Amino acid sequence: MTMNQKFVIFPEDEKVIEAAIKLGDWIACQLETTNEEKAIVQEVQAALRKLPEITFGLSADYEFSATSIELENWDGKEPVPEGEERSWSVSYSQGQDANREVCAIVEIFNIFHPYPRRYYEEFAGDEMEFYLFKRSTEKPMDTTKNDHSITEWQQARIDDWIKDTQDPEKFNLDGVSFEIEVSKWYPNWLMQKNE
Repeated sequence: MTMNQKFVIFPEDEKVIEAAIKLGDWIACQLETTNEEKAIVQEVQAALRKLPEITFGLSADYEFSATSIELENWDGKEPVPEGEERSWSVSYSQGQDANREVCAIVEIFNIFHPYPRRYYEEFAGDEMEFYLFKRSTEKPMDTTKNDHSITEWQQARIDDWIKDTQDPEKFNLDGVSFEIEVSKWYPNWLMQKNE
């Protein structure tokens, strides 16, 4: 089992990474955030600040969500209520690829579920996986090629995520269930390795 030592991070990624760290500051300051959760947020923030270096063994995330009360109380039967479910998330996780090489992934994303339209997932913010530069992966990133480009639409979604997370309270409205979630987990492969 091996693990390479660095992420592939481009200069244009720094802005959204900094926004993710600032979202952690906001979550840590909320009254409902426990001391244990604050410590988890700080671990993720430390890992983000350490990029492109890796933080071995960390799998954790933090997010806030805003869900229409009608959807929160919906029993799943017809008629489907109108409303939407959204969340803004930051995740740092570790796993293994098909060759049992350890990989680490940073995900910064926004999930949007509108109802009663067909249930689907649209990343209305930035969802990027900064893969470790590994020699043995199913989809290795070739850092020798200057092909890291994003569309105007993608850039607009990144800008939306940054703007939205600057003031999460604007989504805490009447008729909305507003929640903060912080979690940490241990991948099965890591637990087995430590047994």
